[in-house]
Amino acid sequence: MAKINMMSDEEFEAAILAGKYAAPHMIRGLSVQYFAEEDVFYFTFVNHEPVVVPRLWFQGLEHVSKSEASACEIVGSGVSWPAIDVDHSIEGIAHGRYGNQRWMRELDKRRATAAQEQKSDKVLA
Repeated sequence: MAKINMMSDEEFEAAILAGKYAAPHMIRGLSVQYFAEEDVFYFTFVNHEPVVVPRLWFQGLEHVSKSEASACEIVGSGVSWPAIDVDHSIEGIAHGRYGNQRWMRELDKRRATAAQEQKSDKVLA
C-alpha cells in the first residue's frame, strides 16, 4: 500500500498565505485574438498592457495553418490551442517567453539576423 504524505497544519497555513500573496501579483489573461492578415496574436491581460506577438515566435505554431492558429482560447493561467495540443503560459507570454530555452535561443538568433538585415537595407537605400 502506498504511503500518503500529509501536510502539517502549519505547512497548510503557510501554503494558503503564500497563495494569497501570489494571487494578486499573477498576470492573468483576459482575451486573445488572432489577426490572420498580420499573422499576429493580440493578448489583453488583466492589470497589464496589451501585447502583440507574431505567430511564428511561438513554439508549436510555426507550421500550423492560420485557421488552426485562430482556434485559441484563454484557459486558466494559459492560452491553449486544443486541436493541435499546444499551450503557453500567460506569465511567460507577458515576459517574452514563447517556448523552451532552446526555442528562445533560436528565436533570438532569427530576430537578430532580421534586425541586421533591416539595418543593412537602410544603409543600402
